[in-house]
Amino acid sequence: MKKLLLLITIIPTLFISCSNPFRKEYNELTFTADIIEVKESLSKEKGELLDEYILMSMFEYRPLEGKTYSEILSDAKSYKKEKELLNEKIKENELLAIKERNDKGIWNVKHYVDEFGEATKEGYIQANIKGSFSNSATNNSKLNITFLITDSNDLDFQLYEYAGNNPVKSYGSDKYNVSIKDQEGKVHKLVATNYSDRLSFGKKHSKILHNIFLKGGLVKFSLYDINTPSSKYRFDIENAAKYEKAYLKLTS
Repeated sequence: MKKLLLLITIIPTLFISCSNPFRKEYNELTFTADIIEVKESLSKEKGELLDEYILMSMFEYRPLEGKTYSEILSDAKSYKKEKELLNEKIKENELLAIKERNDKGIWNVKHYVDEFGEATKEGYIQANIKGSFSNSATNNSKLNITFLITDSNDLDFQLYEYAGNNPVKSYGSDKYNVSIKDQEGKVHKLVATNYSDRLSFGKKHSKILHNIFLKGGLVKFSLYDINTPSSKYRFDIENAAKYEKAYLKLTS
């Protein structure tokens, strides 16, 4: 029976030699003509799989000596399955990493629109929170809060009583005392003013709140209208984490 020699070069090419079914010496494999005939009877996919496994075995120094053709083909199938599982795990980790990079928790980066309804380059951070409010007519009723943050010096929020669609409005300049407890338990006394349909902290107090959010963790709010002290509002941000990530995206 004519023997062919298998040589592995920079671009591995399969040749035939010797009479041992499968004998591996790190840069040389030998096959009988009978084995090659069996290989040639395989489908293209199985043949390519076998070649890939043999090359992998050589580079990783996995001995093939003493193994039959069927055992090597079985090993090659197992190798293919392991490789597929590894690729799936790599892909899964990549998707998780992308999700983590894009996950900003309650903080959503959006953009203002122009008169044509098209997004502009001017962005802001929006966060929607639930709380409660009380006044002379109700007690612990539903409250929705929407934060609108343009930058670290401009933090505003809107109050939606009864979880409605219209924010609390002012036709002058209503001031609110705002107590904030940060994640370290420190209480900050701030003032916000409603000039239209939102409460604005102003530059100094916006910066303080911005730094509180950067710390993450639980942030508690308690506020009331100075002109109408019976109008009280309470809400918590359960976890301000990822605010920094959203802010970095906003300012990048």
